[in-house]
Parts: sequence; structure tokens; C-alpha cells
Amino acid sequence: MLTQHYGSAGMLDADTEDVVYPNAAENYALKLEYNRKHVLTRITRGPGFTVADFTTLTARIKQDLVASAGSAVCRSILFSSGYPVTGWWRYRVIILIGLRCQQDELSG
Repeated sequence: MLTQHYGSAGMLDADTEDVVYPNAAENYALKLEYNRKHVLTRITRGPGFTVADFTTLTARIKQDLVASAGSAVCRSILFSSGYPVTGWWRYRVIILIGLRCQQDELSG
């Protein structure tokens, strides 16, 4: 969303994980500060941040992130996503679910 609004991002200092929008060292609008684990810890307003930026970004956040997108159901099996798996794996919950399904089919 920030890249769409500002068009670019940059880093002020190569020793930190901080990112500024737009890519302007002197006149950036927002600075996103990250810790060493790459977790966002702070968003700071810069000298280039305007009332128009605030209005536009607030509206986009409300529309795209806060407003309900409705309900959806999906599933994914990621047990071996991207990694080859050899052998087999078995866990009791999977076995119990399988037994319960078989019992329901037999009793229904």
C-alpha cells in the first residue's frame, strides 16, 4: 500500500533495517523501523508527510484492511511444501479422525 502511494522505498542507513517512503533521504514522509528480527516496531512521520497523505492513507487502510472482506473457507496442505519427504509419518489425531469418520459412515 505504501509503495503504491509513494512509488518507492529506500533505506537511510545500511546498518539498520529502517525503511523510508518515498526514497528520499532528506524529505521522506514515513519511516518504518524494524528490530533485528525484522519485526515492525515503530512508524514515524517524516518532514515530507502531508495532510493529503494522511487523508489518502487513512481512507485506504479503512477500505482495504479494516472493512470486512466477507467470509471465506479455504484449506492448504503444507506438510511438505517445498521440501521432499521420504518415508511416512503418523500421528494419533489423524488416526482418531479417520476412525471417527469410519464409525459415522457405518452408523449412518
